[in-house]
Amino acid sequence: MADLRLLLVGVMALACQLAAAADYAALKLPLAPLTGNVAELMVVGGAKPVRLSQAEIERLPLYQTTLTTHWGQRGTFQGVLLTDLLKAHKLAGRAVTLVALDGYRDQLSVADYQGSPAILATRLNGRPIAYAEKGPFILLWPHKEQLALQGKMRLSDWIWGLNEIRAQ
Repeated sequence: MADLRLLLVGVMALACQLAAAADYAALKLPLAPLTGNVAELMVVGGAKPVRLSQAEIERLPLYQTTLTTHWGQRGTFQGVLLTDLLKAHKLAGRAVTLVALDGYRDQLSVADYQGSPAILATRLNGRPIAYAEKGPFILLWPHKEQLALQGKMRLSDWIWGLNEIRAQ
């Protein structure tokens, strides 16, 4: 009987954790047009390197999520699924290295990014993400918000200042 109670408590705790995890949804309304200097993302690994403007990235289906990052940034982020971006550039099914403006690098296996949706955030609260807000692009894992806040996942996969994706 004690084992059954322990199992039920564990199941209930997991259910509460999953319910508290951030979700994401398709964006139903268009974002405001971009003006001024627009950030770019370099995508390497296809036939030739491609420099994508923020507007080009945002031509893919857009999603949004409201969450708190493990570095304390809270808001509603808009962007595209990493898998959609990779598929659009014929890089799906390949490991990738993500490179930030400060030279930081992180590698993701195919299992890493196919197992849980990651959003390449292009905007925060509807505005382009400023460099001071860890922009121009941030890789977020909405379903892993609580794990990140509790330090129970590899935090290095949440990447800010992202400016390059290299497929292996």
